[in-house]
Amino acid sequence: MSQFDILVFAGGSGSGQSKAIGEVGLGNVRKFVKNGGSYLGICAGAYLACSNYPWSLGLMNAKTRSTKWMRGGGAVALELTANGQKIFGDVKQTFPVRYNNGPIIEPDNKPDAPPYTVIAYFRNELAEHNTPVGLMKDTPAAMCSQYGKGRVLTISPHFEGTKNAENFLPTALAWLGDKTIPMPDSH
Repeated sequence: MSQFDILVFAGGSGSGQSKAIGEVGLGNVRKFVKNGGSYLGICAGAYLACSNYPWSLGLMNAKTRSTKWMRGGGAVALELTANGQKIFGDVKQTFPVRYNNGPIIEPDNKPDAPPYTVIAYFRNELAEHNTPVGLMKDTPAAMCSQYGKGRVLTISPHFEGTKNAENFLPTALAWLGDKTIPMPDSH
């Protein structure tokens, strides 16, 4: 992977992605990021970056709030934090983004996984298919962390599938690839 700067794990199944690359692949991804590469995880890729599954990468100290992941699909409201505005630009109002069963995150208790910085919050909730209500609103929708020398950015919803949010992923990739731009504050 030495010819790459950024690995992108997109939507699908986090456990399926893990199974597809196997233990050797998981180790190679961890080593790539630890040595200075960057990781972008979108939806399933965000699940994969978590630390609470036996199949996950542990790139950030994050776990899912519920095992009932099938929350449904539709538009949800997001709001960037001040740190998120440093990465994505001066967007102060909430805006709709397409959501499709992405992870609902909270801190895990793994001391060997780095803490994350929230860069966007969910400001409402989608809870279909008998999933628990009250777990999504005001939780992290996007986060970043430093893993070794590398950067990690995870996004639960789908900017790439949202009208008027097309610039978010290229901006995320630019931030991940330019190590001269500082990491956001961790609080």
